[in-house]
Amino acid sequence: YPGVKDTRYCLRGTDGAKEPKEIRDEFDTYLEKPGFSAFHKTDLDRKLRHRDVETLVLAGLVTDYCVYATALAALEHNYNVVIVKDCCASDERKLHNSLLKRFSADKMGEVLSSGELMKRLERHHIMHRLEGIEWL
Repeated sequence: YPGVKDTRYCLRGTDGAKEPKEIRDEFDTYLEKPGFSAFHKTDLDRKLRHRDVETLVLAGLVTDYCVYATALAALEHNYNVVIVKDCCASDERKLHNSLLKRFSADKMGEVLSSGELMKRLERHHIMHRLEGIEWL
């Protein structure tokens, strides 16, 4: 990242920047980003709009850099944002917790645990299936 002196996170060519093939499926797209936000100088917004995405679920490293920057940019692009608190991390636990608390308190989006997210997704999936059923 231009201007950043401490470059220990996700440097091109290091393990931290490798595409996580173990968790990919046919809907995933690998995106190399040149800055903290996944929207900065990328075509992420175009790709999301092409798929009619309205809500982004964010997880990753580092909460107080890339995750938060991407969350704020997503809000600027009019997406709903969910940050999965136990799927993000920082080397500063207090800062991690403070940012998540502020994001939630300011009602910018939602902060959920992975368990809460999975329950919500399951309910959504069940309700979506029920929408196609004709009731007598």
